[in-house]
Amino acid sequence: MLLYSYLLNLNLLNLMKKHLILILSLAVFVSCSNNESGSVPAATNNNAAELQKIEAEKQKLEQERQKLEEEKLRQAEESRRQVVVANAKLEQQFPPYTQGVVVVGKTFFHSSADPATSRGAFLVSGDICVITKVSNGFGYTDFYNSNNGKTTSGWINLRDLEPIYDAG
Repeated sequence: MLLYSYLLNLNLLNLMKKHLILILSLAVFVSCSNNESGSVPAATNNNAAELQKIEAEKQKLEQERQKLEEEKLRQAEESRRQVVVANAKLEQQFPPYTQGVVVVGKTFFHSSADPATSRGAFLVSGDICVITKVSNGFGYTDFYNSNNGKTTSGWINLRDLEPIYDAG
């Protein structure tokens, strides 16, 4: 859907560019023909008609731009809504104190439940952690590394984990 909207926006932008080139060409042609014309009243009438056409094209282009902007905003809102729903469904899989196993090669700790706050610390595939709380598609964990005896705390992307439920 995003590819379709991107191509739609690209096609409309190309169309708008062609219209703008046509308008500019007409304006240059009209201004040049004014200088060569010996009949001032006829040139003035032609200029007025051409200016009206140019103004109509400008309005049409502005309407197309506004429609594109509205469509872009609508798509961004739909995308945001989909992320919220996906995060809520994912968070339901991790009630407090659920164990999770890392299913990707490497997942990074974050300072907060925000993808932009990634840190250098990470877990690797097969590491098991306990998720104590969830928010925004992230789970908070205090991971104890038995190899070096250190505990790392932070937020892990829940998409990188699978829950492990006790069978009993």
